[in-house]
Amino acid sequence: MSGPMLSTTLEAATGKVVAVSSQLYQPPSHPEFDFLTAEDVADLDVEGLQGYNAYDAEDWDHFVKTMRWAKALSFILLGIGIVCSYCSLHIDISYSSSLFTCFLCSICSLVLLYLFLVSYKDLLVLIALIIAWANLGVFLCALAFAIVSLFLYANTFSFGLLAASAVGSLIAVALAVNVAAVHQAFPLFDDNDLSRIAKEERCCGMCK
Repeated sequence: MSGPMLSTTLEAATGKVVAVSSQLYQPPSHPEFDFLTAEDVADLDVEGLQGYNAYDAEDWDHFVKTMRWAKALSFILLGIGIVCSYCSLHIDISYSSSLFTCFLCSICSLVLLYLFLVSYKDLLVLIALIIAWANLGVFLCALAFAIVSLFLYANTFSFGLLAASAVGSLIAVALAVNVAAVHQAFPLFDDNDLSRIAKEERCCGMCK
């Protein structure tokens, strides 16, 4: 409907004279941003310099699932570390006591790793990532130690250490990968998002 026809219709309905404007809406003008182009905004988005967080439900669900996997794997690796420490204590060759001490440190560090994860703090998650890779080194050293002890002093504990350290090495890799994915996803979410998920999670973040 054109402007004059609209004006005539409104006059007939209201009995009042209605002015006709050629422009019904004038968008606000911001001269200070006139120099920005669509390409400039796209470059900011690529470089991660946008002033807002852009993520969807899929990103959020993936973050939650990855975090839960990391917590679960830390518990599993903690149990395997206890088994390895018990086996290393009963292998009567050189450096077995040193390996036992390493596993005690590994067990304590895995407890810290879990606590750092449930804190939902970027810096603490970075420290948890370092701990995860350090534990991978411990289990790989234990695997090499188990192979040597199997040739020198083969017994039940040597076989047990070999099996536990092999499985522990695989789980340590999976743990490090999941913690790395969690740390990589942290810039997507702000403090309010992380506080919300910390409140929504129950049992120290293992389930809703």
